[in-house]
Amino acid sequence: MEKKTPKRNLARIERATLALLADLPAWRIRAVERVELSSALWSERERDIHVIPLNEVAREVPDLYRALWDQRSNASEVTLTLPLTDLPAVPIIDLHIKVANNYVYRLPMDDSARIQTAHIRNLAEQAGLTFDPALTDLITALFYYPSKNYGELWKSHHEPPRSWLKKLKKIATDPDPTYEYLKSRFDGNKCMPHFSRRVYNEWKMNSESISELVENFALIDHLSATGSPLIALPHYFDELQKAGPLTPSTKGANVTELLGKLHSFLCGAKSAADDERPCVAEQAEAAKRLLYTYSSYGLQWTVFAKCTVPKDKPFTITIKEKRPVYFAPYRDGGPSTYLQNKVWKMVSFGDAKTNHISIHTEDNAVRLGAHYQVTDQKLEQIQTPADEEQSTPELYLRHDSTEPRTSHIFIGIPLKLTRLTSCWLWLTIIVAGYGIILLLLRGMAEYDEAGNNSYGVFRHGLSAGDAAIFLIPVAFAASFLLTKDTSTLNSRLRRKRQAFLLGEIAVLLIMAFAFFTVHHIKTVDSPPKPTKTAPRRVPDTPGVHGSVRPRPDSLGERVGG
Repeated sequence: MEKKTPKRNLARIERATLALLADLPAWRIRAVERVELSSALWSERERDIHVIPLNEVAREVPDLYRALWDQRSNASEVTLTLPLTDLPAVPIIDLHIKVANNYVYRLPMDDSARIQTAHIRNLAEQAGLTFDPALTDLITALFYYPSKNYGELWKSHHEPPRSWLKKLKKIATDPDPTYEYLKSRFDGNKCMPHFSRRVYNEWKMNSESISELVENFALIDHLSATGSPLIALPHYFDELQKAGPLTPSTKGANVTELLGKLHSFLCGAKSAADDERPCVAEQAEAAKRLLYTYSSYGLQWTVFAKCTVPKDKPFTITIKEKRPVYFAPYRDGGPSTYLQNKVWKMVSFGDAKTNHISIHTEDNAVRLGAHYQVTDQKLEQIQTPADEEQSTPELYLRHDSTEPRTSHIFIGIPLKLTRLTSCWLWLTIIVAGYGIILLLLRGMAEYDEAGNNSYGVFRHGLSAGDAAIFLIPVAFAASFLLTKDTSTLNSRLRRKRQAFLLGEIAVLLIMAFAFFTVHHIKTVDSPPKPTKTAPRRVPDTPGVHGSVRPRPDSLGERVGG
């Protein structure tokens, strides 16, 4: 289990970290990300961020200059907490971080959430808004909360019931997974002694108002606490209890007021962002950044690490990790994405002066489709062309340095089988379908007494040899296509056509056994034997003695007679 650092006072958070987080392109000259689709379950990613010397950055960032001055005893290096990259709120494995050629470890996610909350507070100050300190712990809980329990409960409610009884029960009760989750966590909890459906409905009204506002700036899903604050309340109260005994002002009776304050704060930011007066242009821009940042933290989080870096030399930040592959832009797409073959990738694309992204696959049986999509956080198509964008069957490449540009983008790339494999699949499907038609026509033919069938084109009916001619080539070809694939990505792309081909083969076999059972297939392919009849007798010719005249045995006897 991850070891957590003690809870810090926001005043102790390094101002240099917040200054660097507020303007990432100011100290990052280039970010290069490579994505390899290694399977249908996981993708391998490597990201290199090229950082300019911090001495040059400090001339424009006073807080960083003060941090360097405080560590002036070391002329060549400085120890800072750096924001490294944004990761989606999904399972991440094999995370390796190297800064200036030294491996470092990231801060715990709850500490990262506190820094992110401080960043929201700074943006509010820049936008001329008042940030209520009472919102600090709540927003921190929204930026990070353990989502496993609620995710499993939500998934169980949205999976199709396996029995009719459960389906009828689900229709009759219409369960609310959020209410059930809160009820299971608050029953017997001292922080919420009077939780009820009425209290939940009051909270839900404020939560829905917040969700409607957040949807205008970023995609939200069922696990996004910034759009659905209620699902983070149990973690919020758990953290309050760790800090000390709960007072009446910090118990559940104050939740409605807190949600109202959060909604008012976001509405104030929305009003400031919509102000088009030139005199408040900077405040409006800061308010827009606040709303986009707050909304996006429901889907992602920022990685921070305490590291020692050179002052007067450029250095590189390298992040390697594996993350799940999703065939929808949101998490847990459910059964609706089972047959989808378009893979979606969220990419940080505005955190450096120039950003590069490349996506490829090493599977020889898979190629990248040409009809890709590039959208923003609201899944709206990006119309501004990039500096460079190329797509081939092996590689997708995008490079952009225009300002301003979307900080995070979603890239949807369709995956396809190679043309040779695809042609073999379609050819086998067509041959199997043609075999079904021939087997049906010849097997269902009716014969008359003369041996002619009702179709008139098949004079000899259907024999066991004919059935073997239909079945053996199809089964032989299908055996290569229905074998277990070595790649899960290849297997997913074949899924629909393999299922159709398997159905055709099943129909062929069922028809063949059915015709054999009802004797429409002849086991011996031979013409019918003629019916035996008695030979016709020639009448006797009366002779001298009334007997048959003997037939001459030779030509001489015939002449002599």
